[in-house]
Amino acid sequence: MTPRHAVLLISLALIAGCASVKYEELSELPLVEQGRGLIVFYRPGRMGGAALTYQVHEGEQLIGVLRSGTYFYHHCDPGTHTFWAQTVVRNSVAIDVVEGEMQYIKGDVTMGLFAGHPRLVVVKTDKGEAAVAKLKYAVPGN
Repeated sequence: MTPRHAVLLISLALIAGCASVKYEELSELPLVEQGRGLIVFYRPGRMGGAALTYQVHEGEQLIGVLRSGTYFYHHCDPGTHTFWAQTVVRNSVAIDVVEGEMQYIKGDVTMGLFAGHPRLVVVKTDKGEAAVAKLKYAVPGN
């Protein structure tokens, strides 16, 4: 790869990372819908990778956008679900959604050679609850 290509690739990744995110005040997470599970996706506020914003998908469906210091939630049916995010590299995580339970997936950024890479990890409920209490709610679909 030439230096010119590297600069172009980095520029494209940064432009994609500047997706608009709308915030709302949310005093508490919703109750889990009957017969479903609730997944809360969050990304701690950090300096490293803060400029990078990425979309979270399930299959071909966009379910939300994670920017540094934000969270969103997604109701889903019980069973195994695979969620993914991608910049230059795709990362995915599978989770067994349990009816009536709230579960947490932490989003982060690892640094690659030319751009940041998204990373999604299932975390324990107490860790997720504590982290989300400090973050802004990012309205899905923006």
